[in-house]
Amino acid sequence: MEPNPFLKKLGFSEDKRVVIIQTDDIGMCQASVQAFKDLWAFDTITSGATMAPCPWVPAVAQLHGDHLQEIKDSLAQKRKTSNK
Repeated sequence: MEPNPFLKKLGFSEDKRVVIIQTDDIGMCQASVQAFKDLWAFDTITSGATMAPCPWVPAVAQLHGDHLQEIKDSLAQKRKTSNK
């Protein structure tokens, strides 16, 4: 296995193996918002993403300041790809 220099930027040595868990589509349902809160509280996850058209995005937006490090706007992304 070749050393991974990106791991050093994350605070790990280049020869470590690391699992990064990304929570996606938070806000698809109310349960996904609660699950994100619970997993965050237990330090199981450190990041998450939602899509603007999800019905529970307002509840996710309330978490933004405290929890979410990334919110992806799928509508903007869709516009970028459809305008090509």
